[in-house]
Formats: sequence, C-alpha cells, structure tokens
Amino acid sequence: MKYDIIDFPAENRDFMNQTAALLFNGFKHDHPQAWPTIEKALEEVRDALTAEKVNKIAVLDNKVIGWVGAIPEYNGISWELHPLVGDNEYRSRGIGSKLVACLEEEIKNMGGINIFLGSDDEN
Repeated sequence: MKYDIIDFPAENRDFMNQTAALLFNGFKHDHPQAWPTIEKALEEVRDALTAEKVNKIAVLDNKVIGWVGAIPEYNGISWELHPLVGDNEYRSRGIGSKLVACLEEEIKNMGGINIFLGSDDEN
C-alpha cells in the first residue's frame, strides 16, 4: 500500500470534507460528544487549518486515510497534539505512527522541543 503524507492543503475542500467525515466516524462510537455531527467535525477541520497550527494528512489514491494536527503553546516551544485520527479500514498499518513522526520532524524544524497530549474531563 503506497500512501503519501502531506501538509494539509487548506484550499482543498474535498480533503476538508473527507477529513471531517474521518473525524466524525473515528470518534462517533467511543466519544460521540466530541463531534456529534459532521458539521461540527467540519468546523473543527476548518479551525485546525489556521496559519499557526501544523496539520498532516495521509492520502491514498486521493482519499484521506489519516490526519494529525498540533496547536502551538508557550510561543511554539511546546505543541499539543490535536487531533490524531485514522480510517478504521487502514488501522494497524503504521499510518498513525508515520503521521506523528512527520509532525514531530516539522515541529522540531520550527524550534519546538516537545509535543504533549491533553485530556478532557468529558468522561
């Protein structure tokens, strides 16, 4: 399986819609309150595509199969990983690991020194 990891092209509406569906479907069973509708998921994708944030997607045959993003904190020294989601059909193939590794490399090149995971108290 040959897929590419690329910077998320903010102008690509098809990728935005695919990523919103990926986010919605990826969380709807275990955490349905996170993005309860596809519209809320699309809002999250649009918000993530701001200039300060870093976003990478995994693409296979023009289909988005994974997404990782990061939000800068502490003047870009630290970054919060948000979100990380993959297509259930392609799980356990190392796509998420590769997405995170590419994200780490970009943040390192930008002067970041760590990436952290936050947790919510929703559950």
